[in-house]
Amino acid sequence: MISVPQLLAAIMGVGVALGAGGAMLVMSTSRKKRLVCCADYDDVREVPSRGTGKDDPIKGKSYAIDPSSPDIRKITKAFRWYSPQFSPKEVPRFYDLSSITENPTAFRDVIDILVSRYSAPSSKPTHVVAFDARGFAIGAPLAVQLGVPLVLLRKSSKNPGILVQSEGYTKEYKEDHDERMCLRIDALKPGDSVILVDDLLATGGTVTAGLELVCNLGATVLEVCCILILSSFNPVSRIRASHDGRFKDVSVFSIIEDSSIPPINCRDPVNWKERRRIIDGERTDFIRSTYNLS
Repeated sequence: MISVPQLLAAIMGVGVALGAGGAMLVMSTSRKKRLVCCADYDDVREVPSRGTGKDDPIKGKSYAIDPSSPDIRKITKAFRWYSPQFSPKEVPRFYDLSSITENPTAFRDVIDILVSRYSAPSSKPTHVVAFDARGFAIGAPLAVQLGVPLVLLRKSSKNPGILVQSEGYTKEYKEDHDERMCLRIDALKPGDSVILVDDLLATGGTVTAGLELVCNLGATVLEVCCILILSSFNPVSRIRASHDGRFKDVSVFSIIEDSSIPPINCRDPVNWKERRRIIDGERTDFIRSTYNLS
């Protein structure tokens, strides 16, 4: 026979277990609710996101999450940019991925969004293919969370082994010569399905090179995904028009668009009087205090 104290303890235990389970259910439901609100660039309508347990084929479309989502507002607020004077490339705005990777909350939100999107059976890849080099920072934690291999899509001939190389391509900033991407010939095989991952999508040249390589190795691209898309370059149309329409059905997903990142996110130093932005190490303290760069 069970005693009264044992009965009370059992009831309390059940209550605690149900309470914890209920809390987990609420968190899970809330998480899904704010991750499924996406906008289709083609006809500006709300559509369900994959990664929610629904069979949602989205071939030939491009998506971005509703900018009013709480997670998206946090990521947008964290994403800083610099003018050409303080950037490694001559572009109007150089968007700094380290503003995300150095912000654990924003970084976690980015990875959580992608894991949610690609963890359902209908959308889970066999491989994550990440672009050299900033795509590696996003692709690595995504691949680990999904439990699939991370394939490094590298520039020129930087991968070891027998390589397959893309055609040359140009980007939003001028280089001395056309870039090329490469993959090891045994990194992918026919029947594999991949997600192509990068931090930013601008002209679509890099992505097109990645699509070319993956397809030449016989694998299928489920989707191209990035944190930020520069919609002013019209990259989705460029990708679909390239190679005589070979990639016209590719699906593209971005977490935010550049138009949502405000001027206040510019981190250029105010009243900069130095001749160059690269300083000697012994002047670190002086530069920090003079230009409030702590």
